[in-house]
Amino acid sequence: MKKIFIIFLCLNSILGFGLSPSSLFKDANQAYQKGDFQKAANLYEQIVRDQGVSSKELHFNLGNTYFRLSDYPSAVLNYERALKGDPSDEDVLTNLQITKSKLEDKIEPMPELFYKRWFKAITKAFSTDSWAWLFVIFFMGSAAFWILFIHGKSSGQKKAGFYGGIFSLAIAVFLFVTAYTSWSNNYISQRAVVFAGSISVKSAPVASGNGLFIIHAGATVKITDELGEWVRIRLDDGKEGWVILGDLEVI
Repeated sequence: MKKIFIIFLCLNSILGFGLSPSSLFKDANQAYQKGDFQKAANLYEQIVRDQGVSSKELHFNLGNTYFRLSDYPSAVLNYERALKGDPSDEDVLTNLQITKSKLEDKIEPMPELFYKRWFKAITKAFSTDSWAWLFVIFFMGSAAFWILFIHGKSSGQKKAGFYGGIFSLAIAVFLFVTAYTSWSNNYISQRAVVFAGSISVKSAPVASGNGLFIIHAGATVKITDELGEWVRIRLDDGKEGWVILGDLEVI
């Protein structure tokens, strides 16, 4: 059943999202539909490399193509890049979850306090741009209410302006924090995918450091520190250690 579902989503991505006028994109779509997945992957990568294009649709298609090639680390990388544009996209999230089920490492996230889970879910409900626009709307609304409070001619207008300004400003502050958190998670916090077959995560940024645990290709990690060619990583289950940056591909 999962195989049927992933195939449906792959075809949907190619037929539904193939809106670019680029001849390379059209050629890649045609190659995918003909089952020439390696050619499709090469053409999609050429668009990214030579034309500097990076979009949710392109990376989603790339993820689907690499999935069909059983190149699961590359599929994870591109699904994660697609989510940077829209972290709430259900198709991308579903395909990413199915792809991760194929990986050797099954990393279970650490339990989080309920309010952290709640806020994280909120930040992923919309894109960063959407949260930013909502902030602007409520901030401007707050300004309009305060103008009404200052220049209102009746006590009713002043009361409406005061309480409306307080309410709108409180919502605007919440939206600002949410937009900033979404932006930070998507564009500031560095995350990466393991591309080496297997890595011994070290206790220190030296080859002679003690091996703490092993991670395999396709695992997603967060980079928390850098020292020369070494980076400190943290897994979703809380494990930390040092690896060589060249073994990773930054999302």
